[in-house]
Amino acid sequence: MNFQPLEAQNTKAKSTTTKRSQPVKKSQPAKKNRAVPAAPVEEPLPPMDSAFSYTMEYTQNGVSYFYSRGRVFKNARNAGYDSLGNFAFIFTDKGKAFVNVNGKRIGPYDFVNGKTEADAVPIYVAQGGKYAFTYHLKGKQYVNINGKILGPYPAVEMKSLIITPGGNYAFNYLLNQNSRYVMINGKKYGPFPNESNMAAKVFDDGTFYFEYSDKDGEFMVNINGQAYRMEDVDHFPGEPVRFHSFKKEGNWYVNNSGTVHGPYGEVILLDYEPASGAASFKYRESGGPAWFLSDRGRIAGPYEKVEVFGGKLYHRNVSVFKFFKTEKQKETQYIDIDGKVMGPYNYTKRLTLLDSDNFIFAFENKNRWYVNLRGEPIRGSFGLIDDVSIHQNGTFAYSHHDKSDVNQSRLVVNKKATEFENAFVDEIFLASDGKTFLTINKGRQAYVNAFGKELGPFPQILHSYATDNGEYCLVAADLQMKQKLIIINGVNFGLFDKFFAPAIAKGGKYIFTGEIQGKVHLYINGEVKGPFDSIRSFSPTKDWKTGNLLMQ
Repeated sequence: MNFQPLEAQNTKAKSTTTKRSQPVKKSQPAKKNRAVPAAPVEEPLPPMDSAFSYTMEYTQNGVSYFYSRGRVFKNARNAGYDSLGNFAFIFTDKGKAFVNVNGKRIGPYDFVNGKTEADAVPIYVAQGGKYAFTYHLKGKQYVNINGKILGPYPAVEMKSLIITPGGNYAFNYLLNQNSRYVMINGKKYGPFPNESNMAAKVFDDGTFYFEYSDKDGEFMVNINGQAYRMEDVDHFPGEPVRFHSFKKEGNWYVNNSGTVHGPYGEVILLDYEPASGAASFKYRESGGPAWFLSDRGRIAGPYEKVEVFGGKLYHRNVSVFKFFKTEKQKETQYIDIDGKVMGPYNYTKRLTLLDSDNFIFAFENKNRWYVNLRGEPIRGSFGLIDDVSIHQNGTFAYSHHDKSDVNQSRLVVNKKATEFENAFVDEIFLASDGKTFLTINKGRQAYVNAFGKELGPFPQILHSYATDNGEYCLVAADLQMKQKLIIINGVNFGLFDKFFAPAIAKGGKYIFTGEIQGKVHLYINGEVKGPFDSIRSFSPTKDWKTGNLLMQ
């Protein structure tokens, strides 16, 4: 089934005008006449899909399209978009480049975000719809920041251009081959020696950072106006830099929204929670061997060693970590969940947490494994525990087998046990009705038990996911990873060379893309759309459910 594209309207643009610029600093690129494109022209948009839709760029029969939640645009490329349905893309008309921003036709330009399609980068669209792009007009390059025109500049690094939901922006530009500048919200930093791939980021809270090299060739980072050697600073990637660590005169410090903590001998940042702005780190005093953990004003320790589960301290905004002690010449470990300490244990594994009072994990003492449910061990000990799970309704499950017989496994849901011959249950998903979605290993073969239905054997399983309503999907592959098999709710869709992981929803809904022998199709709720030459930037809307239950 082919899409019926909506033709881009060929609206004639008004004639361009010129404006006389204000005097600028000597280091600012000279700008005598600013070439301004015509005023934006509104183009009517059809209504977008309200639910269970998607956004993507694709080519079909050599023609490029942009699909945005039910709306199709022909000859569109290098699109940017957010999760709310806002979008912007580049298209050409009569040899000129234009940008379509939510139906507003902006232009004409000589070219946008790159002279050729191979060089061009997508329009930057922040959550909420603010946009930014570069364009060339009459031989000069400009930057459009959500309708505000900056420039001209000799050469803007297009990949460096960003804008935040609140409208803060940053980008790099070159004055000449030896002088590079960074622009952040209208303030210019530089000149710096010309280096490529130097990051510049700004955030809605006003914090920022950018990378550069100084005159001596030292790589540096400027965080909120303070310069550091790159090796002497750390921050949470992609998060506001109001929280960062830095080294000064041989000691480490932590800057938390302007309040500096330290000095410390060593600092390791642990986790950042965007919703609450909570940040955490562990540190050692100068010259001291013991570790302490700092979390939202709480200082815990001293510990010989501190580790977190899955590389994260915060699980559903609850702090969870394990610390180690040497007791009777033996290393033991404890688990701290929101200040509640449990232990000592020899080993711990497979933590699942719903909130600070509802959690489950496995632990080992004296060569026997146990299950800790909500802070207390349940009755019974086992040779090995493979996985544990807990549901919000209070149901819990675990799988175990004996060390002496790895081919005999048992799944326990509450107190009901199910035997598995010549297999062991490696992953458990527990639904509200007590049914389970299981990943099972039998020798060198993998199986899935999907709420009572066994699927397999498979050489290996790459991806599996299930919902509380009983929908599920899985992706299996051969050992060489050349072909991938996709199964959704019991339906075998066949083998693919490449795929975009399936997303599912209540009522048997599903969506994914698959490529076979260079042709790509879109599979959605019983329909097969395509074939397409290619699909890029495929993104289902947020009401779809997706994930991977396999332990990474």
